[in-house]
Amino acid sequence: MMYGGWPNSGEIDVMETVGYEADKFFGTIHTELYNGMKGTQQGGNIALSKDDWHTFEINWEPDLIQFAASGRIYFEYKRNAGSTSAAWPFDQDFHIIMNIAVGGNWGGIGGIDESAFMGSGQTMEIDWVRVYDNSLTCPPPATSPTTLTFEAECYLFMQGVQIEVTSDVGGGKNVGYIDTGDWMSYPEVMIPSTGTYRVEYRVASGSSGGGSLQLEKAGGTQVYGTVGIPNTGGWQIWQTVSHTVTLNAGSIAFGIKAIGGGWNINKFTLTMTSLPTPKPTTRKPTQMPTNEPTTVSSTTESPSIVVPITAKPTTRKPTTRKPSTRKPTTRKPSTRKPTQMPTYEPTTESPTTESPTTESPTTESPTTESPTTARPTAKPTTPKPTTRRPSTRKPSMRKPTTSKPIL
Repeated sequence: MMYGGWPNSGEIDVMETVGYEADKFFGTIHTELYNGMKGTQQGGNIALSKDDWHTFEINWEPDLIQFAASGRIYFEYKRNAGSTSAAWPFDQDFHIIMNIAVGGNWGGIGGIDESAFMGSGQTMEIDWVRVYDNSLTCPPPATSPTTLTFEAECYLFMQGVQIEVTSDVGGGKNVGYIDTGDWMSYPEVMIPSTGTYRVEYRVASGSSGGGSLQLEKAGGTQVYGTVGIPNTGGWQIWQTVSHTVTLNAGSIAFGIKAIGGGWNINKFTLTMTSLPTPKPTTRKPTQMPTNEPTTVSSTTESPSIVVPITAKPTTRKPTTRKPSTRKPTTRKPSTRKPTQMPTYEPTTESPTTESPTTESPTTESPTTESPTTARPTAKPTTPKPTTRRPSTRKPSMRKPTTSKPIL
């Protein structure tokens, strides 16, 4: 052994089951890091009837091991970047063992049924064991914005079919020797959108005519549709048959099952034809609150009594102000007499005799003041104008002084 004894050398349990869980089947990986001694083994399980025949298989690739039962993948073990033999010792040859174990830590959990060893004992019936060398180079399904193309021979798992060289356009290989009940399952693909798809199959059949095929989810858990295969006139005379199916967006692993055998298949394609019509959304108008009667339930639990409560409209009376009876205030007119401006009487000066000085006579013009109007109070009062009498002062005349000469 390249990496030592068990579990360092690795173990792949294609199928295991125990008596106390007879309807459950397990697939398990053991390595130096992950093993039953540490309780770190890696694996999965699937529920199947213990009374039916099943096909258990693994798809072993350089970086991946897939476990499947009757076409349904239920566990995958992947090699991570940088993994050593402690996690991935599966780069060497292995041999196949088929055995029945009695007791043990796992099988003994549910107890030992001694009657199992009585009479004819126990048998494990095996129909066949096959090993396939995957010499095909299969790229991922070809994609376009609306089309997926699958080469029929690039299945992951199958039952009962064989691969042969095809004479169809493009060459390559096709799947043949298909009998009723045979099937193929394919890698998962991403369906971009929910909608209606047209599925086209490139098929051929012998002179006796073909049967029909069923497009399903790998393992048969969901059937998408069935199409009949006509008599094409020969095993390498190819025709295209099609039907429409409805698919949901997301990841799907497709399978093809022979409902009736007697035909070959080269490839099949899925093309989107339409998206689902969205249902119209009717938006209810928002109702404004009204003064409609409101119905509430009473606090009596059984039976419930419904008491209608009607909101009465509120009528507000207008407020009327009484007219004011207050009498207007009337101010009496002012009787104040107008202010009289002082009147200047004429002044007469006595003649003054001075030294021989002669003064020119001065005549003073009479002065008249403009009348003064007082500011009105309650009612405007117009005072009588005050008229200043003109001065009657006579001009002062001085007599000339005659002085005699001194002799």
